[in-house]
Amino acid sequence: MFTVFWQDDEGAHQARLGASMTSIGRAPEATLRLADRSVSRRHAVLCEESGQWVLRDLDSQNGLCVEGRAVREHVVRDGDTVVLGDVSLRFVQAVKDSIYLNETANSPTASYQPELSPGSIILPAAAVAGRGGSPSSMPSRGAFASEMAGALGSLTAVAKDLIEADSVERLFDRILSLILEHTPAENVFLLLHEPEINQLVPKAMRSRDGGQPASAISRDIALRVFAQRESILTLDALDDPRFQSESIISQNIRSVMCVPLLTRDSTLGVVFVDSTTRRVALYEHHLHFLTLIGNIAAVAIEQARLRQKVEREHAIRERLTRYQSPNLVERLLAESGPGLALAPMERSVSVLFADIVSFSTRAERMVPSEVALLLNSVFSELVDTIFAHDGTLDKFLGDGIMAVFGAPNDLPDHARRAVSCALAMQRLLAARNARRQDAEPIRLRIGINSGAAVAGDIGSDRRVEYTVIGNTVNVAARLQAFVAQPGDVVIGPATREALGDSPPTEALGPQTLKGIREAVLAFRVLGGASDPGNAAVPPPDQRDADPAARP
Repeated sequence: MFTVFWQDDEGAHQARLGASMTSIGRAPEATLRLADRSVSRRHAVLCEESGQWVLRDLDSQNGLCVEGRAVREHVVRDGDTVVLGDVSLRFVQAVKDSIYLNETANSPTASYQPELSPGSIILPAAAVAGRGGSPSSMPSRGAFASEMAGALGSLTAVAKDLIEADSVERLFDRILSLILEHTPAENVFLLLHEPEINQLVPKAMRSRDGGQPASAISRDIALRVFAQRESILTLDALDDPRFQSESIISQNIRSVMCVPLLTRDSTLGVVFVDSTTRRVALYEHHLHFLTLIGNIAAVAIEQARLRQKVEREHAIRERLTRYQSPNLVERLLAESGPGLALAPMERSVSVLFADIVSFSTRAERMVPSEVALLLNSVFSELVDTIFAHDGTLDKFLGDGIMAVFGAPNDLPDHARRAVSCALAMQRLLAARNARRQDAEPIRLRIGINSGAAVAGDIGSDRRVEYTVIGNTVNVAARLQAFVAQPGDVVIGPATREALGDSPPTEALGPQTLKGIREAVLAFRVLGGASDPGNAAVPPPDQRDADPAARP
């Protein structure tokens, strides 16, 4: 089962999930209670189904998000991070309950050094790797040396096999197989360091007969190896003071080896092997070989993690570039990382609708290829203007555009940015029309409204799109369609309040809008293309961002 780690308004927590069904939410009766207002009272449930653990959303307000995508349910695997509202749950699974780090010791630190027995052999793991793994560097032990020479001769193939593993799970399986193939160890355990909890967590294990080992791992020896970056062999664990726990004695463990998983800059974890009979002993040449395998395995694990990270970031970057400017995408990824949440969440936003006036009539006189060419030309300039003001392109609406400011990136001044963008759009088209006086002018109607909206991935399992929904969006669409005149920028009352006195506006009075129950106060922003003062200079911080304002 899993141990889950999270941080909420009440601090950092961890809990071991042992039941076949775990309820998750803000309610006091939830099995896993998350103290955060973004989490619903009954947010999700974790159930065991056909040997898998499935996390299922219970129609919560902010849903579930995995690797930047909104999901209704998710099969939880070791190391997964699932976002519920503003809370990230990290799931860590111990391979088996009988695998434990049970002796008293501190968390991994560079100063941790338990007592060593006279029969122990200690090797600096980095020095062993530096020898290059030639047979001549191994102890000369006759048949043993010949055995190791054969094993080391295959190290190149071993390295290639490990580094090319197509998944972390397959990589772990191959590491265990190689160790059992080239050493007489009876049980093998692979533990990785989890930085968030500063613990060594068992990830994979196997006994020589293919089953699950019943033996225990010494916490002391694992921490010593991890902290000191050393490889350790004890020839008889029953005589070693480090292994005097009841579990080691009762299971008659004789020889033990433990080596670090070293990369150039860090220690990823340890490999721990043992034997339980005097007939099957572990010797120094086995320790050399296991140390080399550990170093190769560490590189392979780091490569596999890097591939997964690159794949996640590429997928998120690819999706975000559909809606955001490249610069903003990089900033979002740098600030939020691969865990950037695109799950539906309530946000404070400003929504902009822009529509080309009488485009359908114009299109009737044009061939389809000319229509597409004109729309592409106009939209390219308008989208650049949206991106320049840190807006998000929501969608194209035939001959119109919908944009949002304040999602997925928080913008405290989203209303001002939306209005500044709208005025820049109007100036851009006015300049375009002035350059093409022989062509029919292109004019926009623009409506903007500010307020709360649900922003995130919306759609079916087959297709989802990032968008915003809610009454704030509906009002903006109606202001554009029924109130704005050609060249106008019309805004709602919340946008007007956020602007203050700049830029100036003209009150249009209460407007009855289709599908909106109550009348909406509307305002026309002065400085649009329909206003005599349309040459107004944009705010200083927007001059560089406004294509129409450039010399």
